[in-house]
Amino acid sequence: MNSHENASAVFQNLIIDLLRYHSSTHNPTWWDKYQFIKNNSVDANAGSSASISYGKNVDVSNECGPQSETFITINPAQPKMLAAGSNEIVRLPMRGYFSSNGGTSWGGVDLPLPPAKGNGVNFGSDPGLAFDTQGNAFYSYIVVYVGNGFGVNGSGMAVARSTDGGATYPNVTFFSFEGGSSHFNDKPMITADTNASSPFRDNVYVAWDAAVGGSTGGGIRVGTSTDHGANFSVTRADRTANFTLRGTITSRMRSCSIARMTREKLGERKA
Repeated sequence: MNSHENASAVFQNLIIDLLRYHSSTHNPTWWDKYQFIKNNSVDANAGSSASISYGKNVDVSNECGPQSETFITINPAQPKMLAAGSNEIVRLPMRGYFSSNGGTSWGGVDLPLPPAKGNGVNFGSDPGLAFDTQGNAFYSYIVVYVGNGFGVNGSGMAVARSTDGGATYPNVTFFSFEGGSSHFNDKPMITADTNASSPFRDNVYVAWDAAVGGSTGGGIRVGTSTDHGANFSVTRADRTANFTLRGTITSRMRSCSIARMTREKLGERKA
């Protein structure tokens, strides 16, 4: 497989997963959290997240209140190192979890949020995680900005990086903010190129739906980082000169097929 085919395969897998979650007739996946924050006071205390072991199962979060949209990944270079994440329905930040003993016990950490806009608040949603070959853990999520009247002012993307297996996330990049109440970034999927022979090794890719809510400027976006998550360049994958996506999305996403996804040069794209 050459380098272009390898990159196309990475993007194709991302977008297939993303399209399975997409539906223009449904609210974004963070809508329940938005409704709770709109109608209730938020809880500032995360608790200890000290896990309780019983039998073969472990209570990873060990918190009051619900978590949702859980995600877990493994460090391929250290199989006992696990990193996970979840929404916090009654709190603003995302929650991260980490284990260095194969999941026997866990710790917890809050993910960073940017400053709110004006007198409003913001919250995180939709976790995704991936390790690269150097042991960096990358945690992707959406930041939703809410005004002081609890209307949605916009949303943006975030990718945080951990160098200690998910125990801390001191580095975070916020990008692709979209203003307005009808433009919802939604359901990001993240991966890193872990192919040892790839010329794109350790590049980080995150794809998400930017069209929920009916924005004409939306579509499927793909962010690429070549510097371990410090910066992301963003392109629209379903309508650009770099990527051609042809597929069929049936009602309520009961089925999804990608007929072809290729990298093409500007001017050579077929109608």
